[in-house]
Amino acid sequence: MRINIGKLLAFSVVLFMGSCSDPADNPLQPDDSGNNNNNGTKTLVVTEILYNSDEDSLEFIEIKNVSSSQVSLKGTYFSEGIDFKFADDAVIEKGQYLVLTNSKNLFETKYPGVAIAGVYKGRLNNSGDGFELTGPDSNEIFSVAYETSGFWPVLADGLGHSLVTVNESDVGDQNDYNDWIASASKGGSPGAKDQAKQFSPVYVNEVMVSTLTDRKDQIELFNPSLTESVDVSNFFITDDRKKAKKFKIPAGSVIEPNGYLVLTHEHFGDSVAVSTGGGFIYLYSANANGDFTGYTHGINYEDNDDGATCGLIKNSDGLFFTCNLITPTIGSANSDARMGSVVISEIMYHPEDRDAEFIEIVNVSDDSIPLFSADSSWKVKGVAFEFPSKTTLPPNAVCLLIDISHSVSEFKTKYDISSTVLVFQYDGKLSNDSEMIALEKPGKTYQDLNGIDQTPYITVDAVLYNDRNPWPRKADGDGYSLTRKDLTKWGNEPSNWRASDLLGGTPGKL
Repeated sequence: MRINIGKLLAFSVVLFMGSCSDPADNPLQPDDSGNNNNNGTKTLVVTEILYNSDEDSLEFIEIKNVSSSQVSLKGTYFSEGIDFKFADDAVIEKGQYLVLTNSKNLFETKYPGVAIAGVYKGRLNNSGDGFELTGPDSNEIFSVAYETSGFWPVLADGLGHSLVTVNESDVGDQNDYNDWIASASKGGSPGAKDQAKQFSPVYVNEVMVSTLTDRKDQIELFNPSLTESVDVSNFFITDDRKKAKKFKIPAGSVIEPNGYLVLTHEHFGDSVAVSTGGGFIYLYSANANGDFTGYTHGINYEDNDDGATCGLIKNSDGLFFTCNLITPTIGSANSDARMGSVVISEIMYHPEDRDAEFIEIVNVSDDSIPLFSADSSWKVKGVAFEFPSKTTLPPNAVCLLIDISHSVSEFKTKYDISSTVLVFQYDGKLSNDSEMIALEKPGKTYQDLNGIDQTPYITVDAVLYNDRNPWPRKADGDGYSLTRKDLTKWGNEPSNWRASDLLGGTPGKL
């Protein structure tokens, strides 16, 4: 786990130091599951994190005792992310908050009168991190990991807001963006319950990309509620996370239930660009005065062809992906992900000892596919591989990538692979847990605003595999590969993958 700790602050935190209570009266007893108590319920939870202030280097972490009794912190310490150990006589009362910070002076200046339980050493990473609190028996009490990409609240990433847990009384997986929202106001509310409210979600659902000379760009917002309209008046749209107020949505902009709002270049002009070279589009909620009100949503859209669209697609595991779509569907439900003629068909990501990793790629068409353009070759993201110049994949043929630690000739002999099958080597290693593998081709070269030629890379096929359910568990170190069931269907759908029938998989054989 990637770990990093923020800060724990407390307004009305009651942290007793001394002999006012015997820690043995109610010792914290974490169990092996990572919960805080013997009965499986949580005792301490992280309720707020300020990891990237917009003004200074101040950080804080807020912890709450959600149990029905006082909790002793004797022997507890942060084993990951930050360096801090609680005093033997430290306790936290039921229902109260505890705050830690990295700077006593900065904190007291910004939050006068708010109690600090301690000052930790180390810093939280502004690009995503985590931290872990460990009990006296070396068992985990809680662990938290936050990120700055995907659907994590953008306002907490250098724009002055903190991360606030959605529901203090029913905390879920604190490593999941769904469990966090941005604080109601800048600086957050250390030591007290934040007034951040949950908004009815509005998604940046589809974007049409365009060159800078032929402005076809469009942005589609979607209200997924089946019963509630959403007023997005005064919300901001931007293509730069740190410059949020590029375009203000006009007053009176209401999205009906299960409805769409389409913004075009005629609306946002040159303030926002949806480029063929890929980028970001973010939505920020705000009031009429231009103050942010806590909700954000955004997508990192892929390189694409001029006039094509990228949009959100959700798989059966509940994960959203931004995919290039088969056809533009601006103003209506998204079409399926666009499939290329060359797809990833088999993956051995966690082989048995001394066996080779491999990625199998197949041309599902009846035509030869050149894996290159005039100046560039196709790439495989995840293993940092680029196909040799002039490589062509024949009709209905496969090629294989294996890790460089294994000999091509020995690999072909072991799996009885035909001499006509192309086998290449990559210098790297696939994760045994989870990895995004993407097959990318060079797009049409264009000139940017500085007159410099840019060549976007367009995703032809991609797979984000995982070693947990619903992905096949037998592919995780038991000697079996991941095998795609239907080569014509989306690669990021877990139900479209199974463990190979044969030990070692079937590389080079469809």
